[in-house]
Amino acid sequence: MFKSIWNFSDERRRLSKMLQSIPRDTPILDVGCGYGRNLELLRQLGFTNLTGVEINPDLVEQASASGFRCFLPEQIGEGNGEYGLLLMSHIVEHFGFSDLRMFMENYLRFLCDGGKLVIVTPLFHNNFYNDFDHVKPYLPIGFNMVFGDKSAQVQFQSNYVLRLENIDFFKDQFRVQFHPSLFLNGFRGWPIQQNRIFKLIYILSIGYIGKKIGWMGVYHYMGIRKNN
Repeated sequence: MFKSIWNFSDERRRLSKMLQSIPRDTPILDVGCGYGRNLELLRQLGFTNLTGVEINPDLVEQASASGFRCFLPEQIGEGNGEYGLLLMSHIVEHFGFSDLRMFMENYLRFLCDGGKLVIVTPLFHNNFYNDFDHVKPYLPIGFNMVFGDKSAQVQFQSNYVLRLENIDFFKDQFRVQFHPSLFLNGFRGWPIQQNRIFKLIYILSIGYIGKKIGWMGVYHYMGIRKNN
């Protein structure tokens, strides 16, 4: 029990709340599902029609061994609107803007009319480039400019139109980050203890005492842009 409390995540809590109104039999495609962390969360929330897609074959094998339906991108099909919800969690920040547009359009083909896209992604913060392959953070305003139904002064707009329906921001603990002992092997002393105190405060406050590190949004799929 103590271990589950210590693993508290404000992101997970807020995502669960955001998905409350989604029917539990909705066909869901988790894009970039990894080990199946969010597939497991969705299963715990009562969703019954889950599919994952992941580019790493080892992760596909592990997710499949956990009882999930999971495929490589080339195995997922052409995309004919068979899913009611797409989940893109911690995916978009790994692309440059031009590649991201193509990536998203490739998967938006899988959404049915009136389906939902859920994006979970970090804001820019001190930990952002800890992930070696993070390219850049994206903000809701930028998505509205490229995927919104109004014209915008940008290099391009997507053929697919999305309307933001709901948005929330999640937090993580405060932490000591830039201290030599955190990067070297051996005894690390006070920074580790300080970070454990910050973690405990974060948990006891149910995520309210911490730093804002990311956002999540629910988008309604509006179809193909009319002027295309």
